Amino acid sequence: MNAAMRKYAQRFPHDVCLKHMAEEIIGGQAQLWLILKNRTEFSAFVITKIEKTHDGKKRVVILDLAGQGGIKLVSLIDQLEQWARTIKADEILTLGRSGWAKMLVHHGYAINFIHYRKVLKHEKTDKPSGSNNDTNERSTLVGGGYLKTGKR
Repeated sequence: MNAAMRKYAQRFPHDVCLKHMAEEIIGGQAQLWLILKNRTEFSAFVITKIEKTHDGKKRVVILDLAGQGGIKLVSLIDQLEQWARTIKADEILTLGRSGWAKMLVHHGYAINFIHYRKVLKHEKTDKPSGSNNDTNERSTLVGGGYLKTGKR
């Protein structure tokens, strides 16, 4: 199990922190599920979290799945759904790569939204990061920044 978790963290170093995962599991904020082959041999793990949506729905989020078995493990989602029903969850949200979609659709799942990622490169420059030029309309961005929305 340790090897599977380390491999997973190495594969996604900017998204997975083993220390943080362990703290959330130990603290009860996340649940660790073990997938055993022949009831004794470790095969894979799943990490879930329970959250409340802004409108009060209880949601189980499948955050992580790693180990052996890959796409074949999707069939085990029925067992997670049974558990989710016992805790009165209204829905399950699964985070994963696009390859999972083909199998998840057979279990009643649909793509809800897609995250896009771009790694930003930073260049050294002498130019200031912002301009006080009055020819640009500015919109406030939560967090104290601003965005250009167009020219006047």
